[in-house]
Amino acid sequence: MTDTNERTAVEPVTTVIAQRVRELRSSRGMSQAELAQAMVAAGRIKWTRATVGNLERRAPTNSRATGAETGRDAVSVQELLALARSLRVPPVALLVNPGGGPTPVVDGVDTDAGSALLWIIGKQPLDDHGYPDGAWTTAATMIERLWQIATLVDLLERSSSRGALTEMALGERFDTESHDRADRSLVTGLAAYLKELVAAGMTPPPMPEFVLHRAQQLGVDLGIES
Repeated sequence: MTDTNERTAVEPVTTVIAQRVRELRSSRGMSQAELAQAMVAAGRIKWTRATVGNLERRAPTNSRATGAETGRDAVSVQELLALARSLRVPPVALLVNPGGGPTPVVDGVDTDAGSALLWIIGKQPLDDHGYPDGAWTTAATMIERLWQIATLVDLLERSSSRGALTEMALGERFDTESHDRADRSLVTGLAAYLKELVAAGMTPPPMPEFVLHRAQQLGVDLGIES
């Protein structure tokens, strides 16, 4: 039986992926063989130098071209994630060419690079059709909370580093009331976001040891199992 969803043509986004892979690989000084080896190590993807070459042949050869006439027709999600891991970039960096022209989303639907990026990371809808079932809002909110959690963890790490450096420079303990007050504000905000994720049924990201230690010092319950 024939699958009605079976691909019959080149997936438009494959051209973008091929171009980004070629650019990022070259900028890292990696050969096609080295990228293939990295793919095997990163995700046990059975790629060879010829596989990489076949994908890159789909990339445009100049600024006016929309894509080569030969080369790989599609990239699986698993391959995309392994490529991102191998090239050490976020997966979204392979789906959008910031310096390119219109970005293909699906066959027949193009948008600008900025709008495509914002849609992929959950910052704004792709179009004005609306999302009456609230699915977009729910998903986007969770993404936003994860981003806010990562930001607060980063701020706490910087605060801890400032404290340690000050102690070394002054030869005395850096544990002033103002420092504790600032950190308590960060940890309290972090706890609120973590509890919101748990309430929504999502497993929160693991917290670094220094965050758990600082929360305990300040008497703030993060609402997660340590």
